[in-house]
Amino acid sequence: MAQHSDSLQQHPGKASPVVSLGTEQQLSTEQAWQLVSRWMGSLELDALIQAFGESARQYFDCAGVTYQPPESGEVLEHGELAEHQAQYRLTVKGESLGCMTLHASRPFSSADLAVAEQCIGLLVTPLRNALKYEAALQEARTDPLTQLLNRSTMEQSLCRELGLARRHGEEFCVVSVDLDDFKTVNDAFGHAAGDEVLRDLAKLLRRCARESDLIYRTGGDEFLIALSHTSLVGARLLAERLRRAVDRHEFHYNGEELPVYVSIGVTALGDGDTVDSVLQRADEALYEAKRAGRNQVAFW
Repeated sequence: MAQHSDSLQQHPGKASPVVSLGTEQQLSTEQAWQLVSRWMGSLELDALIQAFGESARQYFDCAGVTYQPPESGEVLEHGELAEHQAQYRLTVKGESLGCMTLHASRPFSSADLAVAEQCIGLLVTPLRNALKYEAALQEARTDPLTQLLNRSTMEQSLCRELGLARRHGEEFCVVSVDLDDFKTVNDAFGHAAGDEVLRDLAKLLRRCARESDLIYRTGGDEFLIALSHTSLVGARLLAERLRRAVDRHEFHYNGEELPVYVSIGVTALGDGDTVDSVLQRADEALYEAKRAGRNQVAFW
């Protein structure tokens, strides 16, 4: 497959020459068409990388592949991560498609690399489609203002998380967060100021939570954190750390300091709980924190 203006950067060992895809055609037209047809049916990145890895083993010496999407810390793996590697940074007309690394138990031969580069060249269009599909899914799952997960995503993912906790006999907690007197901020300083507060609060939530925790914006000024592998004691500690972080943080808009505090409710998964019952109990704990004078943490 001729690459034209598309390119990738190869890093076998310490060398990093820029090479063109398909400089030595090794696959027949029929084989290339079969590969592209198979890969075009995979819109999910994980499935596509798995299909690529399975195909790679058929045509050249490849123990496994890893792929890191652009602007993402997540690395997808398929097969074995062997000693010898050839790494490719993929770009198409200036657009980054991420980084693909091939693994083998012995050094790659020039023939292996020629076929590998042709296969990666054939992967470009299916990969771009999968990245666009992933971006569309992410947009549908994400609150546009805070970039946190949205409410429509919450119920489905909480069902999955509760199921996993029960299956493995693990502890699971939910933390409900609500801004105190947020209407006062909007009324006194305007909705642009309120939006700035919500963005800043989202950053504080990410900073206080663990990377594995799921954080949702569930309403205008309401947030929820799902904590897997966490006891009620651990969840209360995180909630108090978050409350103090908000209490100490200086929220500003147009040079004016804004009065921002949060009330937090905490609950743990119990026997017979459903998503609805856990959420209801977290809300009850949150209301108890409000009744206790706001800027409080309560558990139920």
